[in-house]
Amino acid sequence: MPFFRSWRYGTFMNTLISPGSVRVFPLSKLLLLPQTYQHLNVFESRYLKLVKDSLESDQKICMAVIEAGHEVEYLGNPPLYKDACIGHIEKCVTNQDGTYYVTLKGIQEVCLQEEISGGSFYRSFTCQPKKFRLPHREPTSNALRAQLLSFLDFLYERAGENEARRWVNSIRDYELMRLVHQLCVAMPLRLDLQMQLAASEDLIGRGYLLLDLVSEIFPDFGNLELKNLIH
Repeated sequence: MPFFRSWRYGTFMNTLISPGSVRVFPLSKLLLLPQTYQHLNVFESRYLKLVKDSLESDQKICMAVIEAGHEVEYLGNPPLYKDACIGHIEKCVTNQDGTYYVTLKGIQEVCLQEEISGGSFYRSFTCQPKKFRLPHREPTSNALRAQLLSFLDFLYERAGENEARRWVNSIRDYELMRLVHQLCVAMPLRLDLQMQLAASEDLIGRGYLLLDLVSEIFPDFGNLELKNLIH
């Protein structure tokens, strides 16, 4: 059963950057969204330079995803999906061999535009901040949260490992954006489905799209009585 329902758009999320250029760290099948974290082992020379430059300036790196079918071109300049996310370096450990272990926190979604040629060892792009709509009606937010919590109950009952159950419980009280985005990056979705989520431009639509997609992974979840939670 589809989870999409009608809603009225709320306000736009405040952007954290102005239109400009970003240093881009391209990876395959690793999604970053605001209020989520990714841990990066950085060892390639050009991205060691990228991290060094970021640490010496604004502590920001834009994570982008390599287009499907071009993963083997990682060492070159493969095409990238335009939906990307700027992250702030929350922690950086320099290993004995000079490589980095970086913890990146997503802070701002952007749309990549033109690649900037020359002038840097790594890849840089011009970008525009993404205007991401937030709900302004509490019942709309509450309805989505109720469905997401039902999904967490579903996961908890089927999680055989204590660690998995602890993870489920640890995210229950997240505010709505963080909860939606944490589930988006954690679910084992195909790359094309991940990028559908990344392309969404409003939080409520992204949340319901996520529920539609996970119902395909977990067929039993689609049979839950969730329709009463929609207002």
